[in-house]
Amino acid sequence: MRWIVGGALIASLIAGPASAQEVRPQPEVELRYQSLTAARVNPLGLVSMFDLTLRARLHEHESAILTQNYAGIGMTGGLSPAWGRVGVLAELTPLTILRLYASYEIVGYFSTFNLFASFPSPFSDFSDTGIKEQSNQAATASYDTYGGQLTLGATVQVKLGPIAARNLFRAGHVSFRMRDGDRVFYDQLSDMLLPNDGWYLINEVDVLGLFDFGLAVGARWTYSHSFLEAQHYAPLDDPAVVPETDIHRLGLLAAWTIEDNGGARFDRPTIILIAQWHLVHRYRTGADVHVGLPYIALAFQFTGDLLSER
Repeated sequence: MRWIVGGALIASLIAGPASAQEVRPQPEVELRYQSLTAARVNPLGLVSMFDLTLRARLHEHESAILTQNYAGIGMTGGLSPAWGRVGVLAELTPLTILRLYASYEIVGYFSTFNLFASFPSPFSDFSDTGIKEQSNQAATASYDTYGGQLTLGATVQVKLGPIAARNLFRAGHVSFRMRDGDRVFYDQLSDMLLPNDGWYLINEVDVLGLFDFGLAVGARWTYSHSFLEAQHYAPLDDPAVVPETDIHRLGLLAAWTIEDNGGARFDRPTIILIAQWHLVHRYRTGADVHVGLPYIALAFQFTGDLLSER
């Protein structure tokens, strides 16, 4: 999932699973929206994401690998109890199996739920317990702020019989107005410690079994990495020691598309469940949270073409 489906963010949670049905022909013009609402634990979160893009078909083709092709431009946004975001989105799908996108969003934090949490060093304690304790101190309490986020992403997916494989990649650059002396911050959406004025990447790989009644079940591996530079370290940090900021998760992905209306105004309502265990995480493999507690997300997603006559 961008949290993931069509836009930059919805693309992180889940991009809709490859369908077991035939590839839908691409309309000449469509006004496509995609909505995702999700709740999760470890870390705790509640979010609603929405994309709206005007898409124009590049060319008409009968081949399944070429029939879905378009260029699109639109808006993307999201809301949670801790933050809100809105921005612009551009996308290009030259092949059915390949989607490229870029977005830029303005993000604002409300200082609720112990967020925004920023730190002077990548060695700082950004565990759930550490963030809660920091928020209770006046000098380091959460605060309202704003910033910008650039996201570049690509989705590649293939299907062979009842098996589908998909790679979801995105790289982001974040820049926030932060407390003096702080250089990194905790991003609740990705569960990562991110470098301010710096880059990060998230890559997810899915292997799914597809069923004719709309069910897709399989495995998801998630890898996250922050690119730390000299400017992100405190003066007394040892440059020879690399802080552990990488995340690896592995587990189950299941999605049930209740009905496929073939590109109607309300289309492909889908229930999504993700249950992953942390293989690598500074705090979720026993240091703060028991390694046996999984990352669990439950979401409802739907899409549609507002220009459709159905």
